[in-house]
Amino acid sequence: TDGVDAGKSLGSSANDNIFLGRYAGCNVSSADNNILIGCHAGKQTNANSNVFIGLSAGCLNTGSYNMAFGYGANIRNGSGQFNIVLGTDAGRCLGSTDANIIIGAAAANNAQISGSNNVVIGCRAAHDLQGASDIVAIGRQSLCKVTSGTGNVALGSFAGCCITTGTCNVAIGHQAMSAGTPTGSFNFSAGYYSSHALTSGGGNIAIGENALRCEQVGQCNI
Repeated sequence: TDGVDAGKSLGSSANDNIFLGRYAGCNVSSADNNILIGCHAGKQTNANSNVFIGLSAGCLNTGSYNMAFGYGANIRNGSGQFNIVLGTDAGRCLGSTDANIIIGAAAANNAQISGSNNVVIGCRAAHDLQGASDIVAIGRQSLCKVTSGTGNVALGSFAGCCITTGTCNVAIGHQAMSAGTPTGSFNFSAGYYSSHALTSGGGNIAIGENALRCEQVGQCNI
């Protein structure tokens, strides 16, 4: 332990902890196996087996088995478990939710997140994520406006970036399914600007550059 008030509450039952930085782990009294490095890192936790590295990383976390690396990463995780967060301000408002992987500056950081089992990789990817679960967003600002749309997959810069409540859509390619506000479900779009303007349409399949680019509300098109 090193730093002003780092680990100041440690009791005799706490074991195998490392605290470095002002107020790091200052409320840990009985927890084990934590590595908390950085000013305010893991400040509120008294849970087990967390790794928080960076200024205020995991500051308000009370759950176990979490990892957060970067300034402000996973700062408000509550009682969530098994989360991995990497990047400045990544997962900043992650709530009491489990099993999320969030990597990238400001990824999934704009709202209180209650969804679980999400994979988010890229700067500002899934930025507005709230209650959606089981999404995969890989690429800069992919699925950046998704809120409650569960089961969406987006691969590529800005892919699916305007999907909000639509579910079970797949957008692959730069700006695929990215201009409208897709609330439809079960669409598949692969290709540069494919299904670019889609809004409430559902069950469509678009493959290739600009495929179904102007389609908005149609159903079951190929």
